[in-house]
Amino acid sequence: MSGVDSDSEQEYEELKVEKKIAFTVKRSTDTGDLQDIFKLSDQTPFNRLFKAYHDKYGIAQDTYRILYYERILHREETPKMLEMKIGRAYTLDAHLFQQGGK
Repeated sequence: MSGVDSDSEQEYEELKVEKKIAFTVKRSTDTGDLQDIFKLSDQTPFNRLFKAYHDKYGIAQDTYRILYYERILHREETPKMLEMKIGRAYTLDAHLFQQGGK
């Protein structure tokens, strides 16, 4: 399940000073779980996180959908639009995109 995960006061203070929000993107694989941490400002569109995530693994854009509390995040949305707070850490889930049939 996704959610808010501020682990320590020190980490919280560092993020506040940087005016950033930390996102841990989790993905389950056959060999175990992968976790990656990205930092964004509250005004930065999630497209930047999506691009960095896909570039890191050398996979095509839109291969994975990134979810927050089981809600798909969209490229043009920003953390501020979702009322995410500077200095906090949030967990997101990455799911392989599957297109339905007829």
